[in-house]
Amino acid sequence: MKRKWLYILIASLACVVIAILITLQQLSKPGKVVQALDEAITEESSESLDGLLVVDDNNAEVSNGSIQPLLRYLKKNNNSYQVIKDGLNEQIEKDNFSATSQQISLVEDGKKWGIFPDYKLHVNTAFIKVSGQNDNDEVNLQIEGLENAIEENDDGVYGPVLPGDYQVVLAIRNNLGTVTDEREMEIWGNNQVSLITDTDKLVKEDETIQRDVMKALDTFNSDMSKWTTSEFDLSTFTNVAGMMDSDQTMVNNEFDMIKEHIGEIQSQYKGAIVNLGDFDISYFDGDWTAEVSAFVSYDEKIKLKEEDTFEDASYHSVRFYELTYDEDANEWLIADFVDTLAADNEYQDWENTQDMMIKDPPVLKWNRTDEGTTI
Repeated sequence: MKRKWLYILIASLACVVIAILITLQQLSKPGKVVQALDEAITEESSESLDGLLVVDDNNAEVSNGSIQPLLRYLKKNNNSYQVIKDGLNEQIEKDNFSATSQQISLVEDGKKWGIFPDYKLHVNTAFIKVSGQNDNDEVNLQIEGLENAIEENDDGVYGPVLPGDYQVVLAIRNNLGTVTDEREMEIWGNNQVSLITDTDKLVKEDETIQRDVMKALDTFNSDMSKWTTSEFDLSTFTNVAGMMDSDQTMVNNEFDMIKEHIGEIQSQYKGAIVNLGDFDISYFDGDWTAEVSAFVSYDEKIKLKEEDTFEDASYHSVRFYELTYDEDANEWLIADFVDTLAADNEYQDWENTQDMMIKDPPVLKWNRTDEGTTI
């Protein structure tokens, strides 16, 4: 009797083992891996792919931060996913589980539970080539969400990374400072993708650099009033690139001819309205230059020596500036300028402007006394 129960127990145990093996075999079929990929894309959850991804380059980061962009790309680009899915199903039909040239393929990666083939998704990684930067730019590329910084090789190529839809931040450092380029980047279909940047455009749009250029304009415009009330001494210009040095003798001679007839000169720089529509910055042969124009306004008065009243000499002009960046001084300098007299509403047709008008600006004066000239 005991032997009979032992046979029954062994038979039952064998049935359980067979059932378990059948279940494990079903769970180990390659179709389950494709199903897991489907679920991961639908739910946008990398957890469904835990342990199911292998990469062609072990230096690539496989984490939630790199898997989520992959799922995001496939969900957004259904045609790409259908191509991948068709390729996976074709591998199953042909019972061929070797890595292919497709971005994702099915491979057999050892044994699962030591018995059944362990099928996984083989992902072909990619590299990012940054181009478009200037010669003296120091470039640093970061991908949001990754746990580790992405590596750059000697050729300026970053990677490897999993394919996907990434948010990238490109930081470019040069003589003017650091500018950043943030954008969405799709990495798919090639083993190397290009990230083309435009340093000049980034510099032009950078608020800090714009502010530095505007400061240079304002300093020059203000110095113009100082020049007018200093017996036209060109040394009162504090941020020019040596463009006026040779003109001082001529200016002195001209002022000396009229100086004895003048009793007082007043100058008040009222401010400027900058035309950002024609603002431009460029880099060439190691030098940064800028061009911009502005509507400038001055209240000026002149009193002749024998007169009691002032003559109004106020004017508005559209001033076109050329600037150069001085690396040693770390500032923008005026390299040249051209004034064109203008009406008081000249700037109204400009679509993109920056108001730099001054509230209660100082009045600078030059006057003559019995003892001589005072400023």
